[in-house]
Amino acid sequence: MDDSCFIYLTLDRRTFLKHLSSVSLVGTTLPLVGCISDRALELEEVPAETPPESALIRSINRPILVLWSADTVRILNPTSVLPLAYVSLGLRRVYVDNPFRDRVIGLLNAHVSVSTGLWRIPLQGDRPEQPLVPGDTSREFEVAEIWDWDPKADPTEGDFRIMPGGRVNIRVHFSCQPISGRDEWFSAGPWDIDQCDPSLDGACREDFQEVGEGSRHAERDCGRRTETIRYLTWACSKPPKDQPTVNFPE
Repeated sequence: MDDSCFIYLTLDRRTFLKHLSSVSLVGTTLPLVGCISDRALELEEVPAETPPESALIRSINRPILVLWSADTVRILNPTSVLPLAYVSLGLRRVYVDNPFRDRVIGLLNAHVSVSTGLWRIPLQGDRPEQPLVPGDTSREFEVAEIWDWDPKADPTEGDFRIMPGGRVNIRVHFSCQPISGRDEWFSAGPWDIDQCDPSLDGACREDFQEVGEGSRHAERDCGRRTETIRYLTWACSKPPKDQPTVNFPE
């Protein structure tokens, strides 16, 4: 099941490029917000004197859940904007919009091979000083246009993407949440994660990753936990302390 929820009528190439041209792309290699129903994401107003980037406290307390495997559940987080780049570990491919190619290379700390044209990209957890060795197939990716990427395809755990927007903190906390088509209920949290908010300036990286563990319940009252469940969703990863910040001029 996909979490694309893309609005193609409003995201024609001209409109998309016009929107992104006004975005200041500031981010690092490592580090849901449009098109989410009220039941999936609730917003709480805070006092007016709070800085703009903290004007909303976001929480996920009634998410849309999808069974991912026997012991894993996915928290869907639809978005209405295209990524600047999408790195598919399953397909060994990086999808990029060409007008932003150079900026994406910087954001990913990628090395472009002159001889093969492949992009060598550090993976989550790699240290900044770790060399990108030619022939390391786990870090080498073919390049394709972002328009060739299928937003309806399920991600692979470990996929990552560069999204327009700034990082915001999300509180994940839900109890006895049903899942479609099954007589099972799930609880999780509280956890704090970061995700990209496209209403803010900048760009940030999100990884499709495990964000915590919770409980599966076999009874509607959720009085008894039957087993521990892993939860996956898109979230920003925290960069190593010595990871440099990459800034781009307008």
